[in-house]
Amino acid sequence: MFLFLIYGIFGQVIVEINDSNAYFNVHEGVRSTILQLPHAWDGQLNGTGCELRQKSIQESISQYQIIDFSEEDMEELILVSQDEHRIAIMTSNMRLIIIHKNNLTQKSQYDLSKYEIDSIHQIILNENIVLVITDTTAYVVYLLPISIVEFAEWIPRQERWLTNIYGAFIYTAVGLNGIDIYHLYNLTYFRSINHVDIGQNQLCVKDFTIYKTTLYILDCYSGLIIAKMNSYENVIDFKVRKIDVQEGGIAVDTKNGVNIFVGYKWKLRYAIVEYVVDDTDWRIQNLIYTNKIKDVDVNNEYAIIQGNSRHMVAFNFGTTLSNNIIKYNLRDFELRNNELIGITVTQLFRSQLQLIPLKIDCQIHQDYSKHYSLVYNVSYNGTTIERHHLNFQLNLVSTYLYRHQSYLVIILITLLLCIFTLIIIMIFKWYYNLRKEERKIAKSIKGYSLSIPTSGRTNTQQSSRPFSPSNQHLIINNIQQQS
Repeated sequence: MFLFLIYGIFGQVIVEINDSNAYFNVHEGVRSTILQLPHAWDGQLNGTGCELRQKSIQESISQYQIIDFSEEDMEELILVSQDEHRIAIMTSNMRLIIIHKNNLTQKSQYDLSKYEIDSIHQIILNENIVLVITDTTAYVVYLLPISIVEFAEWIPRQERWLTNIYGAFIYTAVGLNGIDIYHLYNLTYFRSINHVDIGQNQLCVKDFTIYKTTLYILDCYSGLIIAKMNSYENVIDFKVRKIDVQEGGIAVDTKNGVNIFVGYKWKLRYAIVEYVVDDTDWRIQNLIYTNKIKDVDVNNEYAIIQGNSRHMVAFNFGTTLSNNIIKYNLRDFELRNNELIGITVTQLFRSQLQLIPLKIDCQIHQDYSKHYSLVYNVSYNGTTIERHHLNFQLNLVSTYLYRHQSYLVIILITLLLCIFTLIIIMIFKWYYNLRKEERKIAKSIKGYSLSIPTSGRTNTQQSSRPFSPSNQHLIINNIQQQS
């Protein structure tokens, strides 16, 4: 590679890089993927016969019937939450359903209607508890063993938005009252974060998220605020930065502290904005108008924008929205890593999301161009952008095997060689053991032959023979005495 130019645009450093020329072999008329670029976030290809396919999400969806809806029984699924091992679903009849991910047929159901819980705003599944949030109070449902406790120190608020659990604390956004913080394990009130802590004349928290020790606040009027928290002796010190003064904030989320996605409503228009932030600067990477936005869920590589019936994907450092995901009318869903759990009125949807990187697919013929130029961008922090220039050439080949078939043949030949080697080893081992047994038998026979006389009888047997030399001498003596 040869680096030939570095310059800055709007706080970004653009590094122009010439990649080494590349050569690929393809079969005429056969469509194949010749190149994948997992770190590239966009690109442009020149040439005919090849197609640059941008990043996309591939879904693997399973759906399960949880309840049966009828005019006699109008129970519906209303809220869902998940942790690493289980899924929690709340129904309109105040039934809490717990489903195990490794066996979705294994369900536990708990009737919470007798506790007179009204207007459930949110549920959060966290290990062996389910936190049930209402507009005025909260309940903790312990699953092992099953019990329910009302949160005695929970403060009623006029507004309540997102509630989430981080470590041993519960954070809940309460509008003009800021953010209330509670201890999770002893169910006590800890403190509130208000406008004084942030250094504002007024604070109206609509949404928030926490990454490591940094709090990202979406204010109703001031837009995105970043507050780094330093804790010591039960005191929290805040270092505050205002990122973008915008009204109409709906939701904010980040999983790396660099790519921050915010949903806004401006008059009758909705927009998703991606901010790229470092320790000293920030910029708007992307601003896309879209349909209604209810929530934003983010993982390390992309964000899912939840609407009423359409849900879309925005990639880190991307330029467009992909609307080819989750074509079902999910009323609530939650993204955890690459697993998305959602519900309709009666069904549970479980989708494994796989990121398909930017790639080049080719299907060429004799009259097509065989020389191509590719420009693609790579950025690991949003500030420094590597703009790669790659020239490549395609060579038409005619073989009896396609690329994936040749791999199979190589694997098959390797297996046959291994089997042949094992057979040879077994034959040598068998021959060695046979020769060893023959030598053992021969040695036994030889030893046995040395210990036996020619007649094959014992010495005792020889002395009892009537015509042995000793008996013959006795017979002669007896004859002489008789005569």
